[in-house]
Amino acid sequence: MTDGHEREKSDSKTLPRVALMRGILNLRIIYQSKLGRGIVVSTLVLAFGVPIVAATLNYNGYCFAENRFLSNTEFIDFALRVALMPGGIRLAKNYQANPSPSLSDARSFRDAHPDCCTFEKHNSGDLGPYVSFSQRVFGRAAKIVRVSIPSTSDPSAAGSITQYAVENCGRAWNSTH
Repeated sequence: MTDGHEREKSDSKTLPRVALMRGILNLRIIYQSKLGRGIVVSTLVLAFGVPIVAATLNYNGYCFAENRFLSNTEFIDFALRVALMPGGIRLAKNYQANPSPSLSDARSFRDAHPDCCTFEKHNSGDLGPYVSFSQRVFGRAAKIVRVSIPSTSDPSAAGSITQYAVENCGRAWNSTH
């Protein structure tokens, strides 16, 4: 003989199953009509298609805030802006770091040193930063910019080199920033 408590436990397990079965049957009935098929297909496209397109655009560097892709020059300028900050890069002797460099400072540096910056493949070399797949999908690393600051005291000496990941809308970072 079962008591009321055991019956409530078994009813609570079957109720979700019954509701799920009714939902599936209702969906089947809706899908049988032409309008219903359109609604179901539209819902599936919105539920899966839109996020996939957004993730693909993010992965490829689209800036949603500005509704455009940044140019290569803009990526370099944003990386240089961070590199020219104090502590942004190990600056060569006699090079004055600007406490708050602007994009015009970065442009003037780029104009004076046209070979200072190159684009690198993601996760290549030892200079970092390491960029995961999810960071690219969420727009945290559209491009990797390698910045070389020449030594101002001795032109034959090697300057400082580092790499920055630049986000889709321009924020530059590396493993230390």
